[in-house]
Order: sequence, then structure tokens, then C-alpha cells
Amino acid sequence: MSPVASLADSVTASRSRALLLWFAAAFALLAAFSPRDLWAPDEPRYGLVARHMLEAHDFVVPRVNGMPYPEKPPVAFWAMAGAGALLGGVTAAAARVGCALLAAAAVLTLARLARRWFQDRDLGDTAGILFATTGLVLWNSSRVALDLPMTLFSLLALEAGTVFVTSRTAFAASRASGGERSSIVIWTVPWRSRKTRNVSPPRSR
Repeated sequence: MSPVASLADSVTASRSRALLLWFAAAFALLAAFSPRDLWAPDEPRYGLVARHMLEAHDFVVPRVNGMPYPEKPPVAFWAMAGAGALLGGVTAAAARVGCALLAAAAVLTLARLARRWFQDRDLGDTAGILFATTGLVLWNSSRVALDLPMTLFSLLALEAGTVFVTSRTAFAASRASGGERSSIVIWTVPWRSRKTRNVSPPRSR
């Protein structure tokens, strides 16, 4: 096979993988419109919280039956209320759509994080596709649940930490404080960057 044909096949495979990633992320949105009611015990309660937010225009304190509900973070409730505002009320489908949007964002965020760690777009897309087909995502993405919204923000926090650790500012500060070039070892972030290299720690004098 000629180099040109090989390159063309590689580009086609990469585009197909990217399209599959976006389809996997959008699957949650399609499933959110399934014709079913909210399932007890959690889905109806979360839907009531979002409905109260939208009807009372109180987006600060989540409430159930007029009582404060501080047990869960409000971001998923905001997403449900926002979907309800666009769809004419917090119905069962609107509540699921709000959570499905956060689930889709979690899939795409994991793919972006994997690309950043391994400097490989195809590997990142594959990681996102595999994540989208796990039981966690398949079961929870089309439900009014808080597992994937919390997963999303955990991934965003991990990505922010990765950006900070790998930024030139962090490396410059490390070199300035050590007096010589030193290596930064982060055991919880298994990334491989082409722009970094292992450097021996400063020798004692």
C-alpha cells in the first residue's frame, strides 16, 4: 500500500472514530425521550426539586415540598430546570434531558482528558467510546441520577489539575525553587507528554 493510500485510510478511520464518539455521547439524549415516567425512589424527588426551582425562580436553595434539600449538589437540578424552561415545564423527559446533557459532557470530557494525557487524538476518542459503553453510562445516562453529573465535575477537576501540573508556569516555578532543573512526579496523573522528559533531581552539594 502506498504512503498516500495509508494516510488516507488513517484519516478516514480517525474521522469515523470521532463520529462514533459524538454518537455515543448523543445516545443519552436520544434515550432521555423514552416514553416512561420517573422511577421511584430518587427520580421523582429530583424532578420535584427542579420543578420547584423553575416555578419559584429560586435557584439557590434546592427544596422538596417547601423544605430545604441540601443533600445533593444543585448543578444537576439547574440542568433539569433549564431543560424544563425550554421544553415547557419539568416533565419526565425534561428532567432526563438535563441529566443526559451532563452525561454526554462527561463522555466528551473524558475523551479530551485522555487526549491531553497521551497526546493522541485517536486514543482519546477510543477512551471516550469505551467509557460511553460502560454500565455506569448506559444505565445512568438516560435516568434522572446524579452519578454522571458528579463524574463530569470530577473529570473537569482532574483536567484542571493536569493543565496546572503540565503548564509552563508550574515547571518554571519548580525550576526556580530548586535552583536546577527538576522533575515533577505526579503519581495520580498517568500522562505522557512529548514536551516533557525525565530529568534527574538536583544533586546534593
